[in-house]
Amino acid sequence: MFQTHDYHEKRLFWLYNLGFLALGFLATYFYEERIYGSDASSYLFGVVNTEWFYTERGRIVIWLSQCLPLLTVFLGLSMKSVLIAHSLGHVLFFYAVFLLGHFYFQRTYVGALMLVVQTLAVTDAYFAWPYGEVYYGVALVVLLIETLKHKAPFNYYPAIFIALICVFLITGHPLVFPCLGLSMVLLFFQTESRVKLFWAAAIMLFIAGFRFVFFPSYDGDLANKFFTLNSWSFPSADDYRSLIYAYYPLWISMVIVFVYLLVKNRLISVILFIASLLLISLVIIRFSSISGATQQYYQAYTGVFVVLVQIEVFGTVKRNKTAVFFSYLLLVAALISVYEICSVSGQIVAHIQRLKSLAKDLSAYDGNRFVIKGHNMYGDSTLIWQSSEPFHEMLLLSAAREKTILLRVFERGMEYHEWHVNGLNPVEGPEDPRSKRKVYHDNSSNRQLMADWLPTAEPEFNQKYFYVKPSSIYRFLNKSDTINLHNVQKLDIAYLLAPTINGQMLNVELCNNGSRIYSDAKNDVKLMIVSDGQSDTLIQPLTKDVIRCSTEIIFIPNTWCKKECKTYLVTKGKVIIELR
Repeated sequence: MFQTHDYHEKRLFWLYNLGFLALGFLATYFYEERIYGSDASSYLFGVVNTEWFYTERGRIVIWLSQCLPLLTVFLGLSMKSVLIAHSLGHVLFFYAVFLLGHFYFQRTYVGALMLVVQTLAVTDAYFAWPYGEVYYGVALVVLLIETLKHKAPFNYYPAIFIALICVFLITGHPLVFPCLGLSMVLLFFQTESRVKLFWAAAIMLFIAGFRFVFFPSYDGDLANKFFTLNSWSFPSADDYRSLIYAYYPLWISMVIVFVYLLVKNRLISVILFIASLLLISLVIIRFSSISGATQQYYQAYTGVFVVLVQIEVFGTVKRNKTAVFFSYLLLVAALISVYEICSVSGQIVAHIQRLKSLAKDLSAYDGNRFVIKGHNMYGDSTLIWQSSEPFHEMLLLSAAREKTILLRVFERGMEYHEWHVNGLNPVEGPEDPRSKRKVYHDNSSNRQLMADWLPTAEPEFNQKYFYVKPSSIYRFLNKSDTINLHNVQKLDIAYLLAPTINGQMLNVELCNNGSRIYSDAKNDVKLMIVSDGQSDTLIQPLTKDVIRCSTEIIFIPNTWCKKECKTYLVTKGKVIIELR
């Protein structure tokens, strides 16, 4: 087995530290982007607003990811510090597991496992689900395996530690259970002392029974739907190809381990490996397409891979060269995955910059509450009802700066109204966009309905971090009046804001001479980017009316803009201003 003082292990130990240092730098650099989407931002908002641990689905494993930001809240630090602690805390948790594995269990390879757990099959999830209930659960499975294999006497200290791990595992994400089951079966045939194994199994059964009997949760509803749904939708070959192409570092690494197990004639492990992957795939396709599921689901594949490498490779090899090979394999896979994470960051960075520019511009307005049309927030290419509302993102980003901003999307607010007020239909609708492919009517009656109802759906804000004037009303950013483009002052500026790995952002400052430029869909005022040598153009609607000055952020992929770009303001296809 891998010797503790081996030369290669010492070198790998420092390489793992370097890897965690790089992930720490990345987390600090993207500290604002890692609240992308409704899930990450709403959970962090819950922690800051209540000044306590926060979860919505009974999965208390998420508390492990909230310790550091909660500490910064207890210390009364700024919102910027909270955001940095939120992003960096995820790295520090896995680093702590690595240090525990190296110094206590004498298993340095835990560092390689923790690096791939954070990165493999992770691209958008790095920003949208940094709290990762699945990969936090996988890290706990790794820790449980090392605890069960450890040669230390089994007294009440390891018994309590095992019980604590089991509490977080059983109250975690259900897709961790295949990884946990695989580890328990493999350990049953390998561990010398089964007392700890039986203790862990008994604890897990007790916690599972107690949880699902006395505290039925969202996961219990999912399990019921899994067995009661009548229709099955099996994926096509194209779906599998898309899945493999999207996460090729994971599948290449899996093939290498699969071949290794075949060569070593470990057929039982191969069968269990395949069965675990099929079980995870079955769960995914029961609720969504195999290539279009929430990305957190795919991290369960990583969990199966990590468990297999930990037990069947690092746990059994006698030759140093084999362990060193797989250690470097995991490091390379993690490095490639980090590149993949950075390569998808462009649009997410642009999205956060759009919200920050909105917060900056809206801070000059009276009040804290604003409503934006989905067309202006997301453009024509994104279905409104499939996009998350940036309410919590804007709250956190704006609170870190000058003024707390509450931003609602009109169409999503209409949906919320229907959910909360049963049997009461707004004037002239609303029409259901999910079935009719239309948006809710934008008229004075519905606007008044939204303005009256939205404040009643707000939480009670922690004024220490989110100061909101109770008397302020919701202001609509996109009017439905006749456009007037006379006397537009041609002092407009377009300049690059910040380059990203797979694209760049164009920061466009729009100013006028007292005549508003209205941004509603009726008038169809948009920014148009034209690049020499390109057959198509990039078009994006204005986020808000241009009362005096307004900032717009446009994401330009590197593959698109190879030559000089020109920016225009257009209405109904007619160029009215060339931005200089």
